[in-house]
Amino acid sequence: SARHFHVTAAAYVTIQGLSLVNGQSDDLENGGGCILVEGSHLEVHQSFLSNCSSSGLNGGGAIHASESRLSVTEVNCMYNSALWSGGCIAMLNSTGTISNSQFMHNNAEQHGGGVHVERSTLSVDHTFMQANTAQDRGGGISGHTDSSIEITESAFDSNLAGE
Repeated sequence: SARHFHVTAAAYVTIQGLSLVNGQSDDLENGGGCILVEGSHLEVHQSFLSNCSSSGLNGGGAIHASESRLSVTEVNCMYNSALWSGGCIAMLNSTGTISNSQFMHNNAEQHGGGVHVERSTLSVDHTFMQANTAQDRGGGISGHTDSSIEITESAFDSNLAGE
């Protein structure tokens, strides 16, 4: 398998109503098994991201956002994995919102079984995170190095981390 989308060059992209399954990134630097977004604006709405994986150092089994703006609404993110961080989503130097979504059974070998943010700002609202795992920190969500995370009216159940 290969990565489904690569969004770059200050693009503004909306993905709506898609099922993105079995995406894979073997890129050792960048993750994003389903979607890699660099220096752009990505909106993902009413979509299903499943069984995507990343072996990149910057993580993001399903989505990796670098120096970008990310909006995730009404998305089911399930059974994704990252060799490093962010089983479903990894954000680096980015701004993001996640709302009315479900993150279940995602796995990261290091940080953020569901979501990992580094030098980023993230707002999470009306989102359910269940049974996500990380070997080190943040079974559901991990914030690292100058990150800001705001979580409102969301639920977390049975997320596990090594620390």
